[in-house]
Amino acid sequence: MPDSPLRNSTAQTKPWGLWATLGLSGITLAVFFTIQRLILSIAAVIERAAQPNVEPDTIAENLATNGFWLTIVTLVAAPICIALIIGFIKLRPASSIKDYLNLKPPNIRQLFEWCLITILFVATVDLLKSLADQPIVPVFVSNIYATALSLPLFCFAFIVVAPVFEEILFRGFLFQGIRYSFLGEMGAVVISSALWILLNLQYSWLDILRIFVLGLLLGFSQLKTQSLYVSIAMQILNSLVAIIEAAFSAFFQISG
Repeated sequence: MPDSPLRNSTAQTKPWGLWATLGLSGITLAVFFTIQRLILSIAAVIERAAQPNVEPDTIAENLATNGFWLTIVTLVAAPICIALIIGFIKLRPASSIKDYLNLKPPNIRQLFEWCLITILFVATVDLLKSLADQPIVPVFVSNIYATALSLPLFCFAFIVVAPVFEEILFRGFLFQGIRYSFLGEMGAVVISSALWILLNLQYSWLDILRIFVLGLLLGFSQLKTQSLYVSIAMQILNSLVAIIEAAFSAFFQISG
């Protein structure tokens, strides 16, 4: 039976197989979390020196939602992990980073449509939260915004750097390896969304569900547009809205 057009289109990129993809993605996440732990350990030493009377457990708990130190983590760990992913791709013979990750200019109309879908999704979730008497801005986002110290760095890290890294890993590298395995396109959409949650366990179960559904939308955008730039734009837009909502929430709390 002849190969499908979908498989022929990636014949030269030769993505890693399923288990290699999962393993290499796991290594990437392990590196990210190791860097996070190392930086937060250094931060804990600094904080203990500055606040000797505060319990170590309290300091560790505060650092977990400290916007300044999490900004540093993102700015350090994300580029290293992106470089690691690029290195994994280059290990494959005849692989093009651009083709492997679907780094193709998007159709402007498709880009607009998927960004509109993202806005409608965020608005719908916010409405449902309001009706359920749940805070629109997650507590974690409120806390990291309030402790950011440098808002320009914070915004750059969480609106640009984090979305780019996450999409390269989850809707790029991981997605491709699953998509061309026996699990197929739907497997790639669902599994990449489920594993994305590993970077978002700090949220409540309701927000984790929201993140999973958003991940499904990001995966479908990848299938429909064949451009990772679209899902990156969607993630950036989602993060931008979240930070704007956090800023408005903080302003009205201060004003009140």
